[in-house]
Amino acid sequence: MADIFVYKMKRLVIGMNNDSLVRYNLQLSYLAKLKERTLITEEEYKKILEVLKRDYKVVSDVFS
Repeated sequence: MADIFVYKMKRLVIGMNNDSLVRYNLQLSYLAKLKERTLITEEEYKKILEVLKRDYKVVSDVFS
């Protein structure tokens, strides 16, 4: 099980340096807070998440 997680994490961060990984995680955190506080809809959340994935070239969503 741990091997699968490590493999998925490696796929998630391909092409990301530490700074961009930190920025991506911060933006995910802020996005989750907006959704949690119902400041954005589920549809808006999904659209923003897709834009973040595209911008940061994320190939997998390990946390879903």
